[in-house]
Amino acid sequence: MKTRTIVFALFTVLVTFIKASTAQDASLRTENATMHPCPGGTGSSTVNTSSPTSLDSLLRMSELIVVGTVVDVLPAFTANPDHLMSIETPSVVAVGELLYGILPSGIPTILLTQMGGKVGPCAKVVPDDPFVQKDERYVFFLMADDRPKVPNTSGFPRYVAVGLWSGKAKVVHGRIQFLPSASPGLHEYDDMDATAFIAAVEDRIRIRCRGWPW
Repeated sequence: MKTRTIVFALFTVLVTFIKASTAQDASLRTENATMHPCPGGTGSSTVNTSSPTSLDSLLRMSELIVVGTVVDVLPAFTANPDHLMSIETPSVVAVGELLYGILPSGIPTILLTQMGGKVGPCAKVVPDDPFVQKDERYVFFLMADDRPKVPNTSGFPRYVAVGLWSGKAKVVHGRIQFLPSASPGLHEYDDMDATAFIAAVEDRIRIRCRGWPW
């Protein structure tokens, strides 16, 4: 009986450790992470973030809107050395069309930051926000990622997608596809011709610039 009690207690401690939560230093998001002990484990994170419920709300939250192609996925890094699982993966995006906002210094290349990746034996995934891949094309709805404590050695201005998974409208065979976790209001545009979708975005931007209510 005593042995069984000790085993149960050790199991409880182990489960509690595995289910420990981590917090990432990001003003736009908070997370609750479930992970194996690291080094040597993979953590799967769910993220609480403000999710736009419509295209208009997505536009209102955006500081920069571009049509861009992912040209490179850079190595992941640990954003906070005090938290081994605060892993982020940056990707280089070549801007093909600037729909809204200003590109600093007119640079036609930006850096997109996503949570997750693999650094040494530590790995972290965010199922709701899969990583972009090289050669993929998106309409990106972005906010500046100007955290001073997180290094950016790329030389490119750094951004994060609005609502993480909401701010990336993927162009697949010439048609729009929002990520599965985006709101139903955004999924109304799924399978829409990409050119028509971009034109709709531009129309709404013109309305905004005229000061008309959305």
